[in-house]
Amino acid sequence: MIPIQPVIPENYIPGRLRGKVLLVTGAAIGSIGGCTAIRAGREGAKVACLDRKVKELNAAVAEIKAQGGEAIAIVADVSKSN
Repeated sequence: MIPIQPVIPENYIPGRLRGKVLLVTGAAIGSIGGCTAIRAGREGAKVACLDRKVKELNAAVAEIKAQGGEAIAIVADVSKSN
């Protein structure tokens, strides 16, 4: 896997999501949702990570917690209505 170097804008405000709660669908590690969840956790948000891939979902939650964030895993498939 090639490491991705983030581009940090000039108007970046660290901790801008502190005190917020986010629900991220498709939050398995290795996906755009996973990157979003990890970044949100790094920014201070409490993150509810939702995905159908249990192993990858738990890896994303573990990464958020390893970086000092708060996260929970919710196993679900939002493509199904019942």
